[in-house]
This record gives sequence, structure tokens and C-alpha cells, in this order.
Amino acid sequence: MKTGGQLVAISLVLVMVALAGTCCIDRLRAPVIQVKVEVGLDEKGVATITGMNVTPEVVNALRAPKASSTVPFPCVSAFAIHNFREIGYWGAVAYTGPGSYELTLAFPPQVEINEGDMILVEARITDESGKVVDREIRRIEWKV
Repeated sequence: MKTGGQLVAISLVLVMVALAGTCCIDRLRAPVIQVKVEVGLDEKGVATITGMNVTPEVVNALRAPKASSTVPFPCVSAFAIHNFREIGYWGAVAYTGPGSYELTLAFPPQVEINEGDMILVEARITDESGKVVDREIRRIEWKV
């Protein structure tokens, strides 16, 4: 049976380990790109991208996507290319008609993104057969 002093010591050790773990986890940061795609319809009723906003951010690594999305068609999707070399994870959401669609794009952990790096972001609208009906590309310089 443990004495009161031993229980206090064990409790203090557990609290210190939990605090240290929280601090370490919070320091793990990951670059992501927030993409907002505005979708409308043309005169034939075909979905078109009417606007696209791309914002670089750094977030807690636990909140960053770890793989490409697996959303079925029809969908609004996007991906990013870092310095014309590394392609990031695809982000996708189901297409439900005209409106705003928000996606978060990330890169595999081995991709190092630095201030001033060039990022190309391509957004697409894909119909139920998998055909790309519209696309838009934005180029940004990484600054957070």
C-alpha cells in the first residue's frame, strides 16, 4: 500500500509529464494552405469557379491533413505544388451546388517550406463522371 507522500510524488510526476507532453505537442507546427473556392453556374448550368482565395498558415501539426482526401465525385478539390517539385496532399469536399467551399491543404512532413518559397494551388470542379469542368490556379509566395 502506498503512503500519502508516495501518492503525492506520483501525482506530481504525472502532472509534470502531462505538461511537458502538452508543450512539446504545441511546438509541432505544420504549414497548411486554406483555400476558399466560390462556385457559381454559367448560362448552361455548368458549375464554374467564380472566385478563389488562398491563405498560407501554420497550425498545430495534429490539425493538419495527413493524407489526400477520398471524397467521391462530384467534388470540389485542390492541391498545392511547392517550388515546382513536391505535390501536397489533395483536399476535396463533395459538390452540393453553387456556394462557398473551404479546403485545407498540407504537405508530407518531409517537405520543408520556407519564407519566400513559391506555392501553386490548383482548384477543380469535377462532375459525377470524373470530368474536370472548371479549374483555377493561384500562385503565392509563402509568407506567414
